[in-house]
Amino acid sequence: MNHDGTSQLTIPFPDSKMASVAYKTLTVDKEPKRSAVTKDIQVNDNELSVQFTSPDPRSLRVGVNAFLDLLKLTTKTIERFG
Repeated sequence: MNHDGTSQLTIPFPDSKMASVAYKTLTVDKEPKRSAVTKDIQVNDNELSVQFTSPDPRSLRVGVNAFLDLLKLTTKTIERFG
């Protein structure tokens, strides 16, 4: 039985510069080999789009939550230091 999971997020930013900074920050490191989740991150104008793919729902949840934690830190840093 196949339990593949995918999830798509689109995150709007106030402008394309902030979206670009977030993209560069969130894509600087490669995924660890132990991660079961793959991410495809794209930036289009002022939006960041992320496609998550995982072999199972639990790994998908863990991967999305970890990404959201990093996104929160990134956006707070951008707001603080602009």
